[in-house]
Amino acid sequence: METGTTEPRLSTYLHARACRTGTPLAGNFELTARCNFNCKMCYVHLTAEEQQRRGRELTADQWLAIAEQARSRGMLFLLLTGGEPLIRTDFRYLLTELKKMGLLVSVNSNGSLIDRDWLDFFRHEPPFRFNITLYGGSEATYERLCGRPMFGRVTENIRALRQLGIGVKLNASMTPYNVADMEAIYGMARELEIPMQLATYMFPPIRRDEALVGCNDRFTACQAADYSVQWDKLRLEPEQFRQRAQAMKQGMALPSEDEDCQGTPGEGVMCRAGRSAFWINWQGGMTPCGMMTQPIFSVPEMGFARAWEETHGRPAGEEDVEAVYAQFEPKLFSILDRFSTPKPFAVETAAALREMGLKIGSTTGYTDSMMHIVAPKAARLGYAPDFWISPDGVGGRGRPDPYMIFENLKALEGPSVKNA
Repeated sequence: METGTTEPRLSTYLHARACRTGTPLAGNFELTARCNFNCKMCYVHLTAEEQQRRGRELTADQWLAIAEQARSRGMLFLLLTGGEPLIRTDFRYLLTELKKMGLLVSVNSNGSLIDRDWLDFFRHEPPFRFNITLYGGSEATYERLCGRPMFGRVTENIRALRQLGIGVKLNASMTPYNVADMEAIYGMARELEIPMQLATYMFPPIRRDEALVGCNDRFTACQAADYSVQWDKLRLEPEQFRQRAQAMKQGMALPSEDEDCQGTPGEGVMCRAGRSAFWINWQGGMTPCGMMTQPIFSVPEMGFARAWEETHGRPAGEEDVEAVYAQFEPKLFSILDRFSTPKPFAVETAAALREMGLKIGSTTGYTDSMMHIVAPKAARLGYAPDFWISPDGVGGRGRPDPYMIFENLKALEGPSVKNA
């Protein structure tokens, strides 16, 4: 199990490039401030009545329009968060349409609302990753901190997502109400063999209620530092802990576990907020980071491009997007052969279909050059469609346009779209 940063190196590299070019590579869409939990330390949670007083949430179509604008400016990574995003009745529509844009969509969730119906949906429409916060190691801790005894249900759902092959990362926010469960939470992560990120310091809840600053359910800075050291002792080998302690003693900057707060190699500013990442709250206000209240720019009123320009400080043009992609593509080619393994049951399913006398066609978002790496390795591992085509074969008109499907029908001599 990972004990350091949970971010892939390729993502780190792309963010470093995006920070230099001013490309909005990663977005955070705060879909709602509503939640079925009432965690004592939450910085954003509002009751339905409080939220209604402050204004309406953006509609799904408004979010999709913003996403399309952001994608055209270079956004690749998107995090759907809240509140609890699954509380929105249009979440399935949102996730499905966002994935069609080619975005890598992750979801922040408390994991308690997932049921069989949700699991069936995620089986067919999985997010890039689920980030699930585990608030304790027992029902009693959950009830004490969140107001609801949901430990068993959440851990059951984590296991179910893992069984579907969906990537899960565990988040843990330490407070006076659950810090005694730190070892139990870490033990759960080790048992499930999933990466874990733990935070002992939380930003004051100025977005929720400024009156709570200084008298809220958080640790003092000294307490947070002390528990952070305890976390290091728990997760690191003795030599790793010694080296980390020595680095801290010498005043050296240490890598952050928080993917949103990773530093940029070779640069002094140790944060991506407003440089390659942005946050849009449930009312459409863009800030560099979800913890900030200023500067804020209304995306529905200004449009994404201008809001990002104001947030970042200069416009990101097509040349910036191309610059990031020029760095991304060689890196992708260098590792592509390591990600050519067929999904579980794909080989068996293809074999069963062929026994039924069916032909198998395939479309992809990869280029021909990429497929010349992927297809041979997949074939050696047992999966080889009768025909495949990339956007290169249809003049760049790939998904969501239907032309690759039409080429499959021609190649496989399908009698009609209806019967394919």
